[in-house]
Formats: sequence, C-alpha cells, structure tokens
Amino acid sequence: MVTRLCECIKLEMPIGFPCEEWTSFSQSISPKMDASGIDRLLSYVANGWNAIPWRYRAFAEADESFRVNLHANDTFEERYAQENALFAFHAAGVSIVECYAFALSAVTEFMSGRGHKFSQPGFVTNMGMRSLRERVDARFGSDPFKEILDLFFNDPMWKKLFERRHIFTHRGAPPRGYWVGGPKHGTAELKLAAHDQPEDVLVSDALTADIFAWLTRELGVLVKEGESFALRHLS
Repeated sequence: MVTRLCECIKLEMPIGFPCEEWTSFSQSISPKMDASGIDRLLSYVANGWNAIPWRYRAFAEADESFRVNLHANDTFEERYAQENALFAFHAAGVSIVECYAFALSAVTEFMSGRGHKFSQPGFVTNMGMRSLRERVDARFGSDPFKEILDLFFNDPMWKKLFERRHIFTHRGAPPRGYWVGGPKHGTAELKLAAHDQPEDVLVSDALTADIFAWLTRELGVLVKEGESFALRHLS
C-alpha cells in the first residue's frame, strides 16, 4: 500500500485519502464555531471529523489484507484472515461515512441555531447519514449540499456497502460455492443474503476493490462539499 504523511495528524495515510481537503475543513470550520462558546458542540465536530482518517486507514489496510490472503494458499489461517478482513473492511467503510455524518450533523445544528439540543440525553445517537440528510433538507433544503447527500445516499454502492456491513456484523461469510465447468470453472462465490434477496458475489479482488475505489472517490467529494456548505452559512 502506497502511503504519504498527512502532516495535520502526523499519520502515514493511504495515497487516496483527501488529506488537504480534510485539513482545510478542520482549519476553516473550527475557528468559526469555537467563538460560540458551545464547547460540547465543537467537541462533537472534532470527534467525528478526527475519526475519519483513522477509519479510512483501517479501511485501506483491511482491503489490502483481504487481497493478500485471497491469493495465499487458502489454508484455515488464510481463510480466517480473509473473514477478519471482510468484517473490518465493511465496518470501517460504513464508519467513515457515519463519522462524517456525525461531524456535519453537529455543524448543521449549530448553523440552524439549535446547538443547545446536543445537551439533551440521547440526541447524539441519531446522527447518521440518513438523519444528516433530513437535517439539511429541513433547514437548508435549497442548498446544493442537499443534492450531494441525496446522490450519495441513493448510490447503489452505498447501499451495497451498508448491507454487507450488516451481514458481516451479524454473521460470518457463508460457505463458498465453486463452479465446475463452464466459463466460471474453478471460481468461488459467496451467497450474501440481505433482506431475503441473496446476492451471488464472486470471491475475487473486486469484492473489496470496487467499494474501496468508489468510497475513496466519494469521500473526496463529501469532504470538499461539506466545507463549502458550512462556509456558506457560517458567519
């Protein structure tokens, strides 16, 4: 895995992480909110935002681990390593998005003058991607950021990542089926059942690589657009 040092957090990060954009958000948004005196609200923004690079690195390491062990000797140890990597990959991938939503939810509440709500018990448990969309739609519905969130939330790749995270959180990968004869001879598939609709998934690099490439690209968009959204409404 190719990495580079992200100076702001002093971590070696995978080359695809949007380090400059992530740093720009931290440096431009925090000072504007810090003047409000709502320390808890600012801490929620920081807690969510600072976790994004940690989760992304775990996401990338799990992707690499799965692919390395996929091409090993397929012993019980390698199969365990693949299973562990699949769980870590999907859990970290969803967490990247949820940490982003947590931070932007706090920013949105602040901009709409509802920062005091964060002191209410249980309020912070409802700060995922779905609730972020609802917050932005209710208070900033004409802002172009709403369309960015809608496009992401309705993307089939997000639904795939989210559903697979659900699968690997609650159960192990099912036994593999191997094709005998025909164009798929020798290949293995997993039958992943989400909402009673089994999905036949080829056991190959693409099992993680496609989602990894997609989320890497989308994260760059989300980080940049999240900062633009906040700066449009923060005085």
